[in-house]
Amino acid sequence: MDAVFFSRFHPAQTPDLRAFRTALVRPLATCLLALAVVLLVRALQTQPLGLWLSLGLPLAVLVALGWTGYWMQQTPAELHLYADTVVLRSIWDVLTGRWPPPRRLLGVRRDYDRTHLFFEDMLYTLRDTDWPEAERLVARLRDRHSSPGN
Repeated sequence: MDAVFFSRFHPAQTPDLRAFRTALVRPLATCLLALAVVLLVRALQTQPLGLWLSLGLPLAVLVALGWTGYWMQQTPAELHLYADTVVLRSIWDVLTGRWPPPRRLLGVRRDYDRTHLFFEDMLYTLRDTDWPEAERLVARLRDRHSSPGN
């Protein structure tokens, strides 16, 4: 029973730099908005802005870059379901061609709009809105988990 499922975050054939740039937009906007609020408050208080501009802008960009990298490493993009194991690849794994080790699935729990996958060393939560084939994915996971010998 080999099956592959793709999340809405899967980069497909997108070049690495373009995928990173697309993921960077929201964190960068959030960090720059926070900096803009601080600068506005300081300007309204008639205080100098030079230090905040010279240090705040690079710091905002660095925070956004780190935030994006972390998000890309933690967000599942592919789920490979094999007979006795599951491989979850993050966006970062897909872009770099890395294959994490297969993990044995210990349990599947279904909530209203998400599925929890229990592995030996961690828990993954898959939201239905992130997986276009969520119903089929859940059915396959439950079939696989309830099969004899697991």
